Amino acid sequence: MIVLELGPELWLFDQYSHSLLCGTLAQHWGAPPFAPVPHAVQRAAEIHDGGWREWDRSPRLDPKTGHPHPYSDMPSADYLDLWERGLDEAWAVGDVTGLLVSLHAMRFFGRKTLPEEQAFFAAQRAREAEALRRLGGPSDDPDALAEPFATWHAWMFFWDALSLFLCERWSSPWSVRIPAASEAGTEVRAERAEDAEPHTRLTEVYVDPYPFVGEIALEVPARVIPAARYRTQAELDEAIRHAELRTVQWNLVPPLHPARGRGPRT
Repeated sequence: MIVLELGPELWLFDQYSHSLLCGTLAQHWGAPPFAPVPHAVQRAAEIHDGGWREWDRSPRLDPKTGHPHPYSDMPSADYLDLWERGLDEAWAVGDVTGLLVSLHAMRFFGRKTLPEEQAFFAAQRAREAEALRRLGGPSDDPDALAEPFATWHAWMFFWDALSLFLCERWSSPWSVRIPAASEAGTEVRAERAEDAEPHTRLTEVYVDPYPFVGEIALEVPARVIPAARYRTQAELDEAIRHAELRTVQWNLVPPLHPARGRGPRT
């Protein structure tokens, strides 16, 4: 779950809603110097956090903060369980989808230290190698990915990060260098139009160079509860049952928008 504190409110975004947003970015991907991706790659982006659905329905209280556990600070047993379920779902779709979701998850598990986490990491690495052999690439080493898997993996990281930039309101502008289809790499920059209060109305986001085909209208639901310090799980559950449901919207546009005659600040 994405937990964002804005003044007196906590905005709760389901992890799977974030995942669906990534899928929308993948479906619109492909303006030069980038390239469209196959459906299996789009599907990987769309379901990569599928294992979080049950947790999101009833998030657990973090006693340290009095707020729901965010995705970045989860109990280790729960974190392992939801990724096991999510990866089983992804592998069932097919080798490309499973491979990309597994590679994405192992970015995090490679840093884990508990024995059960390291065992899961090793099992997934073996599963990735098997998939790479079936897919017929020149290498079956997940740590030395051949193309196109290396580029697809990097693009999936970008879609995930851009979605978090939107939902978590990362500092703007934000940029990252990613591979392009026709050159070694391109730095892509995203910047919010700051003329709107956070998450209260439609916000334009300029992306440069613009990697999508057409402008994209995005929206994601949020549950909004008071930013109180909840003392018990029952208190948190009650607040979530009475949460206000809101929809956050963004338009992704090229850096210079002819219809409005403006672009990001320089």
